[in-house]
Amino acid sequence: MAKKKKTADRTKKAAYTRKTEAKLEEAQGKLAVVKAKIKGTVADGQIEAVELLQKAEAKADSQLAKVQRRLERLKAAGDDSWEDLKDGTESAWEDLSASLKKIASRLSVNKKS
Repeated sequence: MAKKKKTADRTKKAAYTRKTEAKLEEAQGKLAVVKAKIKGTVADGQIEAVELLQKAEAKADSQLAKVQRRLERLKAAGDDSWEDLKDGTESAWEDLSASLKKIASRLSVNKKS
């Protein structure tokens, strides 16, 4: 019975890890789009965008790094303790997602040009 639970826990952990990795890759892609949009805006002569880029990059890069650290801790966690790290990983992910959405909405990245 204990072996079945450990196998189920490993399966859950692996699935959650893959899901988090995929979300992280997606966030990195969104950040790249945002950075490109900001750089394009800067090229158009909107100096204010330079400050936005610097702030956005610093915050998003910091939050990406936080999610990556949490993911590495999650991968290294034992079968019995990985779920304890799940809440912190979700919280870091939510912070990153909120930042990316805020940046995108300020730049109207989601609108078709």
